[in-house]
Amino acid sequence: MDNFSPSTEAIDAADDARPTISLILCDSAGNAQPIEGFAGERLLDALMRARADVMPVCNGRACCGGCRVRIDKGGRDRVTPSGRGERSVLRYIDDPHEDDRLSCQIALTAAIGGLEIRTLERPQRPKSETD
Repeated sequence: MDNFSPSTEAIDAADDARPTISLILCDSAGNAQPIEGFAGERLLDALMRARADVMPVCNGRACCGGCRVRIDKGGRDRVTPSGRGERSVLRYIDDPHEDDRLSCQIALTAAIGGLEIRTLERPQRPKSETD
């Protein structure tokens, strides 16, 4: 290991000590799969590990909307409340919905265990003449 590569051993050990939160991830096609996250981390982190269809261009700073997900109606009150910045971003997103949230702004807690999270269909990038 060189001086510029952080060791993941300490991170892995810390993850093992944190409680696991189980969630259900549904993609835009309706396919469901169980995923797990760790208490205290962001929902975005768990989604990224699960290779979910999210594109956090802003790297989780609540300013791009690329990590937008839809929370199951019954779980809206179980997630951490949205802040003013998140609400501002969601207001300007195409096809907004009251159950939409930015996954970078949701902390995983025991209260949201079993929650259904739905990723949304992402618009396809138009093919250029060079593709």
